[in-house]
Amino acid sequence: MATAAGVRDAVAAALGRDEFALVLGGDCTVGCGTVAGSVRAGGETALVYVDMHADLNVPASVPDGALDWMGVAHMLDIDGCRPELAGVGPRRPLLDPAAIVVLGHEHGQATAWELAVIARAGVACIPAERLRVAAAESAAEAIGRLPAGSTRLLVHLDVDVVDFVDAPLSENTGRNVGVPLAAALEAIAALMRDDRVGALTVTELNPAHAAADPETLESLCDGIAAAVATPPSV
Repeated sequence: MATAAGVRDAVAAALGRDEFALVLGGDCTVGCGTVAGSVRAGGETALVYVDMHADLNVPASVPDGALDWMGVAHMLDIDGCRPELAGVGPRRPLLDPAAIVVLGHEHGQATAWELAVIARAGVACIPAERLRVAAAESAAEAIGRLPAGSTRLLVHLDVDVVDFVDAPLSENTGRNVGVPLAAALEAIAALMRDDRVGALTVTELNPAHAAADPETLESLCDGIAAAVATPPSV
């Protein structure tokens, strides 16, 4: 919780100076801090969540109770959330469900609880199979499904959206699920071209898993650096 609060303060300060915020985090709960910082900074925040999981679980909905796949649930203040994390920002919930699009969602990786929340709350999900074959187009679709009045967009990249067989980068070693690294990076680059993007959060990277193939980590870092450095389209 303290980490999310620290991220909130740093992101709010950066955005207040009209700077871009790059958040390199551990698990996905740091994304709550990024969203909280954006909300604190003002304007209308919307989020493209690039992840094969919708992260809509709560502690009681899964046996392990691990918060690292519960970030979006806490942004939406779903019943059963930890109040310390759901309340990290200036309001609860931090976001309306319409202000989030999950890009790269794997339906087969979702819990029954998550699927019920998606149906009930109307959370938009663009499937991994769409991202695999049309990365830039699916990124444009994600932006197009956010509220028209959004004045600041945030991008969240959970590295486990990348198939571990293609690039062994993430903490989650899911194999033959997700998308190739090239597709994920193409989508991030396309998202970053929108001039409303104010922050990119990268989570769930485990460099130790890339030890056998160091070029994969270099490719990830180079792709993110290139996407961040690309001037936005106006």
